[in-house]
Amino acid sequence: MLRTVLREEHVECATVELGDGAITLRGVLCGGRRIEPGALFVVSRRGPHGKNFTVPVEVLGRHAFRAHVPVRRVVDHRLERWEDWDWWLQPDPHDRRKVRVCHLLEDFPDVKGAYAYPSLPLTGDGISDLAVIHPARPVWVRPYCSASGAMAMNVVDR
Repeated sequence: MLRTVLREEHVECATVELGDGAITLRGVLCGGRRIEPGALFVVSRRGPHGKNFTVPVEVLGRHAFRAHVPVRRVVDHRLERWEDWDWWLQPDPHDRRKVRVCHLLEDFPDVKGAYAYPSLPLTGDGISDLAVIHPARPVWVRPYCSASGAMAMNVVDR
């Protein structure tokens, strides 16, 4: 099998780690631009009630970065019992164009099945003004790679 990808610009996800209420990832910007000081990692809720949260990234070189993403804000601002939040990089703080975080440069025909990440449980310790039902039980946050190779996370009240 030969897998070919034609994409002008994307962020290749190198590592994903979960712990202490946060997701830490490393990535490499593939394409013509470089990561500027002040670059932002963006998580965006899918659907009709879109919402973005940003965190500054640690620039590790012209094209590499690390982001430490506390997921408490995502959990507290959820509107549904199941939500998907997509991952993006804004390489230049003065340019609003975002670049999708993906797993594309792999030898797996099914990238989604090749990368299985653990879930991170968070219990609601405060009252949310937005969530319909703030959980007494854990809300599970799980990073995943879609069939197209794009990185995202589920926020699920089970």
